[in-house]
Amino acid sequence: MAEKPSLPKLSGKALPKQAAPALMGVGAVVLLAGLWLLWSAMSSGEAGPTDSAARNSIDQIGATIDQVNQALAAQEVTETARAVLAEEADTEALRRQLQSSGVANLLDVRVFPPSVEDIEVGEYPEPDFAVVQMLLGARRQGTAPAEVHYPGTANENLAFARAIDEPAVDEGEAPLAGYLFVRLPVSVVTRRLAQPGPEGWLALQQGETVIASNGRLAAERVPDGQATIAGSRLRLNWTTGAGAGDASPVTGGAVALLGLVLMAVGLVLHRQRGAPAESAEAADSAASPQAESREEPAGQAGAQAAAAGEPSGGGQQDLPDWMLDEQSARPTGEQGGGGKRPAADVPFDVPDLDEIYQQIEAEEGGEKTPAQARKPAEEQEEPAEEELLSEREDFDFAEDTIEPDEDHLPEPGEGFDAEEESSEEPSDRSSEEPKDAEKELDLDFAFSDADDRRDEEALDAALEAEGGAEAAEESMSEPPTGEGLELALEDESLQQPEEEATGDEDAISLEESALEMESEPEPEPEPEPEPEPEPEPEPEPEPEPEPEPEPEPEPEPEPEPEPEPEPEPEPEPEPEPVAQPESRTEAAPAESLELPSGIFRPADILGVVDEDLTPPIATDIGQAIGTVIAERGFSRVAVARDGRFSGPILLSALIRGLRNSGIDVIEIGAVPTPLLWFGATELAEGCGVMVTASHHPPKYNGFRVMIGGELIEPEGMGDLARRVEHKDFAKGEGSYEQQDILQRYAKRLTADIQLERPLKVVVDCGNGVGGAVAPKLLQAVGADLIPLYCDVDGAFPNHRPDPSSPDDLEDLRLCVRNFQAELGIAFDGDADRLALVTRNGEIVWPDRLLMLLAGDVLAARPGEAVIFDVRCSGHLQRVVEQAGGRGIMTATGQQPVARRLRKEHAPLGGDMNGHLFINDRWYPFDDAIYAAARLLEVLAADTRDVDEILAEQPQFRTSPEIVVDIDREQSRTLVDRLGKESDFGDALVTRIDGVRADWSDRWGLARVDADTGRLILRFGADEATGLGQVRSEFREKLLALEPKLPLPY
Repeated sequence: MAEKPSLPKLSGKALPKQAAPALMGVGAVVLLAGLWLLWSAMSSGEAGPTDSAARNSIDQIGATIDQVNQALAAQEVTETARAVLAEEADTEALRRQLQSSGVANLLDVRVFPPSVEDIEVGEYPEPDFAVVQMLLGARRQGTAPAEVHYPGTANENLAFARAIDEPAVDEGEAPLAGYLFVRLPVSVVTRRLAQPGPEGWLALQQGETVIASNGRLAAERVPDGQATIAGSRLRLNWTTGAGAGDASPVTGGAVALLGLVLMAVGLVLHRQRGAPAESAEAADSAASPQAESREEPAGQAGAQAAAAGEPSGGGQQDLPDWMLDEQSARPTGEQGGGGKRPAADVPFDVPDLDEIYQQIEAEEGGEKTPAQARKPAEEQEEPAEEELLSEREDFDFAEDTIEPDEDHLPEPGEGFDAEEESSEEPSDRSSEEPKDAEKELDLDFAFSDADDRRDEEALDAALEAEGGAEAAEESMSEPPTGEGLELALEDESLQQPEEEATGDEDAISLEESALEMESEPEPEPEPEPEPEPEPEPEPEPEPEPEPEPEPEPEPEPEPEPEPEPEPEPEPEPEPEPVAQPESRTEAAPAESLELPSGIFRPADILGVVDEDLTPPIATDIGQAIGTVIAERGFSRVAVARDGRFSGPILLSALIRGLRNSGIDVIEIGAVPTPLLWFGATELAEGCGVMVTASHHPPKYNGFRVMIGGELIEPEGMGDLARRVEHKDFAKGEGSYEQQDILQRYAKRLTADIQLERPLKVVVDCGNGVGGAVAPKLLQAVGADLIPLYCDVDGAFPNHRPDPSSPDDLEDLRLCVRNFQAELGIAFDGDADRLALVTRNGEIVWPDRLLMLLAGDVLAARPGEAVIFDVRCSGHLQRVVEQAGGRGIMTATGQQPVARRLRKEHAPLGGDMNGHLFINDRWYPFDDAIYAAARLLEVLAADTRDVDEILAEQPQFRTSPEIVVDIDREQSRTLVDRLGKESDFGDALVTRIDGVRADWSDRWGLARVDADTGRLILRFGADEATGLGQVRSEFREKLLALEPKLPLPY
């Protein structure tokens, strides 16, 4: 062959035979030298002493704190503390007991009663709010983390707190007797701080405050390490100095790496000298599978080789050294002694050399070798089958994403390139205006995820490199199944036939759009006379509805042609409903339907991170959302995230999917949901996706979607689920940019609202992302603000950020009272919901907030509508009408309120979860930050106290939601029967969402929860007796219908 003469050049024959051992020897010497340099740098530099000092300091300070906590938990100390609480001993006896347990230098010893709310706060040494917070921590955890109070002042001390329980009587939980609180000098821990090496620095810190330090910290030097001290809020920071003349660990590592490279090159050359003969043996044995190996004399082998003709005219001596083994490297016939060579039908001549050469190149390139090509056909069928399977398993994930070079998110600043990313606004304006605004408003914090973006590029590349099969299997295993999609398209059983006549369009129904979606992939086998081409009949069997819908391909043989939207399944012929004397029964639209089990819910997408929700799934969801956005005629979308730890990764994956669908992405960063909706409205035609799980535990995360200014409806969720399952995506290449929307939002807010007088307000953000924004914004409108849990922490270490839970408002109530604030405001995890707390500890729920806002809004816009959901008090309707407006009740939740508010162009709306819509001087989306500022404006315009203003509102009592643990089908059937068969007397019965009965002094509601399918009860009344009466009335009616119903009251 023409290519053979070049083989000797490729082999490197010209190299001396001693080159490989020489290279390996030199490499070994260089490697040893590099390791010595590395060891020398690590052992002789200043990093060693400083790191050792840091470890010793952490251990000793932690041991000291643990020793004090153990002394506080000692049985003798606990018994003495109980005696002091019972006034059977004095504090001095407790001090002596602590000293005998090893706690010396006590500055203060106190016991407090179990009711923290009754503790009077004051100046040092009296307890202040920090002490109260420690006691609350002790209530939750048993022992509060030790912390330094009054750092840097004459009253500086190290505080400890522990809960004291009553003696246990049985195996149950012992009641709380009180708290033990101790103050020690800070020196008990600062003296444990070791000395660092020369140029090193150690510092004991609490938050950003340095309690004590040793050594010197160079200007603008970032600490090399930090560690939290166990059992406390303290942490140790340190830096290690590097001597100018010391060997650098980098140098030693580089030298060692060079040695490894030299050894590797030598090893490769050495293996090349011995490998070809083995390769030839493998090739010959593969070409002749049935040949037997035998041992031949070396002379015979040489004779066979000489007897074979060679096209080039040369003998075996002309073959390159790397194609010969150690013995055949000598000239033919000169080998001393016997040697082994493979016995084959084809001798080791030039044609075999060609085959071996092809085999080597084929193996390197991953192609099929000539030996494999000669295998029998039956042996080749199996690999072909495996290839097909691997292709089927490989799925399309790699095809659905763009290449890593194109897919990496740009560095900060790249996103502002007008030529590459945005064709509408020059980058100068988008990048410079926020900076000027920041100086004007003094909002000295950033909300861009630029740093996170850089950290996540490696993750994106790793995601791309994982391979199609594994990623696709994961992505296909997580989305809902086809059976789940059928549940998503199931119609609602509580919809009344007269829905169109009454005009109550706030029901949540997926029926029509679901049937249209299902008709696309599977054409209907039999044409029906009805307008909707449904392959699946209405799941309305004559008997009781089954828990699961009928399969699509099997149309049920129900002859009666029911009207299309007939949503009310009659489980069985039932007696006529009892007439409601002098009552009006409104039609009940359908409640939200079941979506596929898993992450797709009626109003959002929610799942456990790394279980239900992974980056590949987030990418698919992003591409599905982008496809829907494009189909609706939009081209841009704004995205943001809350403060959860999983947010950056999921946001990056979401952006990948959106861009893969051809949609241009504008990243807003880590901001509350209202700021994203604002950014979506201002920058992206009302399209936005928020990565958030609101108040749910830290392991959860999810997505909320707005398209064209409207929150996605349940039927839209069903469409997204179907697209994710079937990979029904548009494909394209969208652009990416970053925008700081905070300054624009702040200017708009402060231009609209300025308080007439400052109000002292405590704001509890529950460690949600609102803590980075809400305090500054409310201060900017004129509030005298006290922040509580406003540092963003995705672990939510203090309480759940849920303003609808009284338990999660306990700290806020205590703080408002102790600081003598006029009111407190609590936000949820993404700051789109809120609740208020007054100075006397009363919680002002959203229906009362709507009453407060209605008077202000309707004074400027009389005759307009106020929208509220079915869970609000009956007094709200009357207050709205007295203020000159129209009250309109909708089904439960944010989506029905938002939908009806847009339809009526109403200036105000809200639900009992705390979503408030103020479409007066603002935007028609729910915004708890603007709602808080507007409420402060209303209250500040009145010179009376907040409690006095609220006292003018109707006074009533409302029960929390009572959950009855039954499944969805039982709940639907029971609610339907309750509305038809029960007699509510002269009550006004409303069937908008479940069954609500309103009397003049009380009301009750029974409905089916949209997410869980359980039965939910809620009651309200003017007096406590009325509340008990309506609870009893509903209990009797429900038990009459279902005697075994597990009512929890």
